[in-house]
Amino acid sequence: MSDYEYIDSGDEQENTHPGRSLVDGMIDDVAAGLSTETLRKWVVDTPALVRSRSQPSKRKNASSMTAKSAAPAKKARKTRTICDSDSDTPDPPPEAPLAFTIYINTPKKQPATTGRSRRAPAPEEVPFGPFTLLATDTYADFITKLAETLPCLPENIHQTKIQWKAKIPKNSQIVPLGKEPGYNAMVTEMSAKKAGSRGIILTMPAPAELMEEVVPWATNTNVAGEAVQKFDYSQLEATGPADSIHQQQITFNKATKEERILLEERYPIGNYPQIDPNKRIYFNPKTGFYYDLNASRIGVWCSAMAQKETDVETPPLASRFFDASQRIKNIPGVNAVIPPAPPAPAPASVPAPAPAPAPAPAPALSLSDLLMASILTNGGGGGGLAALFPQFNTVPAPALARPPPPPQPKSAPPSPVKRHSVSVDQFCEEYNVDDVDCVHLKEVGFRPGDATQPERDGDLQHAGFTLFGWRRIHDTNVRFKADLGAGKFNA
Repeated sequence: MSDYEYIDSGDEQENTHPGRSLVDGMIDDVAAGLSTETLRKWVVDTPALVRSRSQPSKRKNASSMTAKSAAPAKKARKTRTICDSDSDTPDPPPEAPLAFTIYINTPKKQPATTGRSRRAPAPEEVPFGPFTLLATDTYADFITKLAETLPCLPENIHQTKIQWKAKIPKNSQIVPLGKEPGYNAMVTEMSAKKAGSRGIILTMPAPAELMEEVVPWATNTNVAGEAVQKFDYSQLEATGPADSIHQQQITFNKATKEERILLEERYPIGNYPQIDPNKRIYFNPKTGFYYDLNASRIGVWCSAMAQKETDVETPPLASRFFDASQRIKNIPGVNAVIPPAPPAPAPASVPAPAPAPAPAPAPALSLSDLLMASILTNGGGGGGLAALFPQFNTVPAPALARPPPPPQPKSAPPSPVKRHSVSVDQFCEEYNVDDVDCVHLKEVGFRPGDATQPERDGDLQHAGFTLFGWRRIHDTNVRFKADLGAGKFNA
């Protein structure tokens, strides 16, 4: 088969086959006019086949390549692969710094203890936070975050009094922080712990109070640019029994709010101005007594109304707060006298015993009878025989009823305490009574020396007395009576 050489004449011809060269298009046109059998006999060389045969082969025999020439190619291919992998794989993200969770505990003020208390109460702490601290934070960053959490100014923190310990385990030893060197040691130690065990508990006193107000333009600001708030010192105040009683009183007032409103509307302040224009007064028409409706009596009345035991017109008369001894005694122009108690019924008279019957006349006795009687009575061995015979001339007397004992006078009420001029304030000051209990004593109308019971009843509980607080009041009152009888107080 001979190759056909095509010579470009330079004449421009129109290409009727878009996307193919002019020569290829001419060949396609010629081949289209030939039959299938002719095409099978002849092989038509295209210009592309002619050009491919005219170029030398670039592939070399693998056996002719030396080891020296093959090694660089392999190395180059390996280097190219590494470069390609480096360009395709993204760089790993930087490792995040360790984070610690900080909890803050600030001790509360200890309440003042009385002379009888031997054991100091357990210290209480107020929690703050938590906040997050990074291992990359500096000591200055730590103080700034601490001030934002409290909140306070950073310069008001007592840095030398900060102590810390690990939250896990719970029995970790608490150690002083010691400013920046101790802070770095804390971060190093906590960084070695596992995730979930990097909690830190700080114990520190309350920040220092400002001696004077800081003007807004001189106040430090936090990271967000907002002014630093003042620390709330009220939450660190000591909470004693008075605070607990106060909270109970608030809860009780909320529960009996409706009943209290009804009583205050029914008995407004100054309803009896002739007695006291500044008090609520209740008048009992049955007894003619007036009562001061102070906070304690209104509380007892509200409690009884809440339990459906009484209404707004009738107080709980069974309560000691509405006893006759608690009435208003000094009423100008009004005689409130306790009605006399009804006389006790006279004891039934004992029937008089029936008179003894007259003895029967003695029969006439002979001398021999008298002699025999004397022998039987006084003889040496006649004592036993005399007992066998009834006495002569005797009539058995009837059994008389024992005369009743003389009527005992009705026991008088216990004698009152010796008159004295000791007030409730003097009583509380002399015997070191708590101020809260002293206020409650005034509300219930207590007078030093009154009869008291060691157990607290419901009325005293509503008045605000605690169980052991009332027992101390009772013991103190007994001691006062003894001191009064010994002449310690002037009459």
